[in-house]
Amino acid sequence: PQFISGDTFVCKAIVNTPNYKVVTLDLNNRNALTNLIPETDQLLTDINRLGKNHFACFYRQQAAYTVLIFDYAGNFVKKLEFPPGSTINGFRAKKEDLEAYYWVSSYTHPNVYYKMDLSSWVSSRMVELSLPYNQSSLEVTYVEYPSSDGTLVPMHIIKKKDLKMKGDLPTLLYAYGGYGTTLEPKFSEEYILWLMNGGVLAIPNIRGGGVEGSKWALEGRGINKINAVDDFIGAAEYLIESGYTQTEKLAIKGGSHGGFLVGAAMTKRPDLFKVVVATAGAFDMVRFKKFTVGSTLTNVEEFGDPDKADEFPFIYDISPYHNLKEGQEYPSLLLVTGAQDDRVPPLHSYKFLAKFQSLESSNFESYIRINEGAGHNVNSSSLDYLETTASIYLFIMDQFKMNLKIW
Repeated sequence: PQFISGDTFVCKAIVNTPNYKVVTLDLNNRNALTNLIPETDQLLTDINRLGKNHFACFYRQQAAYTVLIFDYAGNFVKKLEFPPGSTINGFRAKKEDLEAYYWVSSYTHPNVYYKMDLSSWVSSRMVELSLPYNQSSLEVTYVEYPSSDGTLVPMHIIKKKDLKMKGDLPTLLYAYGGYGTTLEPKFSEEYILWLMNGGVLAIPNIRGGGVEGSKWALEGRGINKINAVDDFIGAAEYLIESGYTQTEKLAIKGGSHGGFLVGAAMTKRPDLFKVVVATAGAFDMVRFKKFTVGSTLTNVEEFGDPDKADEFPFIYDISPYHNLKEGQEYPSLLLVTGAQDDRVPPLHSYKFLAKFQSLESSNFESYIRINEGAGHNVNSSSLDYLETTASIYLFIMDQFKMNLKIW
């Protein structure tokens, strides 16, 4: 349940309704659900109480959010639309509150806070942003590109407006693609550093994530995990074919499940990338169940069960460690791990790097950064984060022969 009003729960229903809907449950009649707001052609991502008599529904379609406000009878009250490439939070208020707050963020700016009067539904901006860069010089483009099976995959591409697309822009491709997680548009200082130094940032929401609901997640889970890898490779091919970049200027980066993802993409298409950065990645997928929390149901459902004969071939086919091959040229590689990581133990990174460096064709650069006190987030302190982030971007920029500029 999202919240309760009197004897009634207001809930988001997710079973047999791909885009979800709003239902109510009367505590005095617990076996009956009542439809309140029907399913629409947009994905319902969340619902929040909004004062005494109203609630807000968050809908997302083609990377753009709409917030619809209803009363408890299901009557429509107010619609707010937000530009593509924005993430919306808030629209939550207790029964006694007369105002609600919400905030909007983007790849190009941090949170902008607003206050809404719950009687007039008028919003006002609370604070003006002061940024050390020109936000208007950046642009966010939403595209859909075909994966290997023809599935259209959504992606944001962020760059400076004045960059000319001649197929040679230094480009960073980042994705996650697991556990039903959606990569919402998010401000990050490291992204701004990259963008203001002339880089292109591309972030697809590949299958295995949740951008299109539960069906999207299931299509990249278990024996379907190859779809996530193919979607990611498809993003790289799109960036090259569309004139953004070329192999010699393309870096890929991912963490945790995303670390596995870039490892799998690198071993499947080593010709496609110049630089690979993987943080806290799982690379030995044949044995992942044997270490720490690898055998939990959540992880086995996500990757499949290597102990089952009918699932083993699918897992082996995407296991980065097992698909490193002698005689193959690979991109330059940087691994980052926390020495105390008890979710994806660092042995995955150690093994992968050892085998990578043992290949006879290993005339490419490869490094590992081990943060001694860190766990799964690979950083144990703010200083760790700053040093690790600097290491990653200096590595990428060095490979691309870029000169770092602090604007």
